[in-house]
Amino acid sequence: MSQVLANELADKRVLTTDGQEIGTLYSITADLDSGALDTLIVETDRHEVYGIESNANGRVSLPADTLEAISEHVVITPPE
Repeated sequence: MSQVLANELADKRVLTTDGQEIGTLYSITADLDSGALDTLIVETDRHEVYGIESNANGRVSLPADTLEAISEHVVITPPE
């Protein structure tokens, strides 16, 4: 995956690999030592995504390994 600036990701629609819209990307977290992505925080109206429940603010924290692609949208795949 090529490099993408974090500010380019703000408010991107988040879709599953089968085309379901999950919500919008709210934020990301990264490991400060390695720089590796840690978590995708998605604002959603769903109670859960891939079995991970949303919090009281309507956000779900997905492991970074769910990230499949970034284009016009952020595409995610089920966690392993």
